[in-house]
Amino acid sequence: MPPRIRAAKVRPSVDVTVVLVAHDGARWLPAALAALAASTERPAQIVLVDTGSQDATAALLRAVPDAVVLTLPRTDGFGAAVAAALAASPTTTWLWLLHDDCAPAPTALEALLEQAADRPLAALLGPKVLDWEDPRILVEVGLTVDGGGHRETGLERKEYDQGQHDEVREVLAVGTAGALVLRSAYDQVGGLDLALPVFRDDLDLGWKFTAAGHQVVVVPAAVVHHARAATTGRRSTDAAPGSLAGTDRKNALYVLLAHATRVQLLALLPRLLVASLLRIIGLLLTRQVPGARDELFAVGGVLGRPGRLRAARSVRRSSRRVSAEELKPLMASGAARVRARVGALGDWVSGGAAPGTSSALGDPGPEGPEDIADMTGGGSGALRRLLQRPSVLLIIGLSCVALIAERSLLGFSGGALVGGRLLSPALGASDLWSAYVNSWHPSSVGSSTPAPPYLAVLALLSTVLLGKVGLTVELLLLGSVPLAALTAYYAAGQVVTHRYLRLWAAATWALLPVATGGIATGRLDV
Repeated sequence: MPPRIRAAKVRPSVDVTVVLVAHDGARWLPAALAALAASTERPAQIVLVDTGSQDATAALLRAVPDAVVLTLPRTDGFGAAVAAALAASPTTTWLWLLHDDCAPAPTALEALLEQAADRPLAALLGPKVLDWEDPRILVEVGLTVDGGGHRETGLERKEYDQGQHDEVREVLAVGTAGALVLRSAYDQVGGLDLALPVFRDDLDLGWKFTAAGHQVVVVPAAVVHHARAATTGRRSTDAAPGSLAGTDRKNALYVLLAHATRVQLLALLPRLLVASLLRIIGLLLTRQVPGARDELFAVGGVLGRPGRLRAARSVRRSSRRVSAEELKPLMASGAARVRARVGALGDWVSGGAAPGTSSALGDPGPEGPEDIADMTGGGSGALRRLLQRPSVLLIIGLSCVALIAERSLLGFSGGALVGGRLLSPALGASDLWSAYVNSWHPSSVGSSTPAPPYLAVLALLSTVLLGKVGLTVELLLLGSVPLAALTAYYAAGQVVTHRYLRLWAAATWALLPVATGGIATGRLDV
């Protein structure tokens, strides 16, 4: 729970309309409403919107004095709720957007308004967001996105707040929980996109503001505690039924394509299609059928509705005043994405959150605190945390074992694995496909012996790697032992919870004589 909030001296009302949207939020709403009542700035009006809650939310909202309470269908998202609130209330200069699971500090609105006065170009201002259960943990201090549509906060997983991000700065976007919005600019860019009822609506709104020439600013002096109930799966998202990962992925693709220029779109579409195809294949090969289904649903949900995508692009193009080149400084770099994925992989390998859970969606889940040394230090901290994992040390050690076991196959002069029963490095993917197909037509080659099943797998992987059979063989052999250990470590976690038992099982499985012997003799079938 957020820290206890004391009532503060109330000033005359400011030209602000508070819009608080609630959906089955009775668990967090009392603290959120108490925090709003304790604000040092008194808004001109408060509009509370309930989207068909089935708990005590409606009663809690009706008990708020001098507030307008609206009730909408359960399937309406955050954007629709804000639109209804604005239509039912007089126009003010500023909007303060709140969720039912966020509790602003008493001076949050005051700090936002002070920065708005100091920065005439600022039209969207966001707070520093801390975790609801553990206010030491940073959740957001501004948002951005990379070229692949991945949402980035620039924070380490479970990073502690030590004032290291307390600089007022311009960002691409801020979260909607506690955001102060200039009403005229909100109307100019078309407001929140109703096609994004949950997830990515905040990133899309900030992107529209910056592209229209407005400043989006994060104000760390304004603090909000946020439970992120929908993102972490602690309540249903009736406005967007289905899996959280699938909805987030679909919305990510939608936002990326909606904001892309015509030139960017020509490069993005084939790249995203190929990346999605590879992702689906990888998920199916690792038996992650729900993940593959989510990816297919995401791509089909965006590209299968070209009319909606064209309309979204038209809205953003009509308000765009800043070129994509000028926005580059606000976008995430590829290095930031790599650091984030290394950290997520390390957590997954060690038995933490798996890729595709709430962490992968860009919001760290409600895990407990770790040692403070693991929370800081930027990229070096992520690397240090990764190398301290026993499971990672096991994989590194087994990689060395694999190199020793395959030393007889290492052709240092040619730079390729040779010997044993390995295929010739001179072969290409087309040769493998031809051999596989012809083996099933004995009349054409004079043989009735079908090709080994692994040949099709090898041909497929070689095709993905641009036809390089030699590279494919090297990756399969050199990586087989550590990958077997990683797979076994993850599988053992479904049976036992003790880390060292899982490490023992992983090492035993990876070092089975039949596997190491097959590798040493270059037997790809093994």
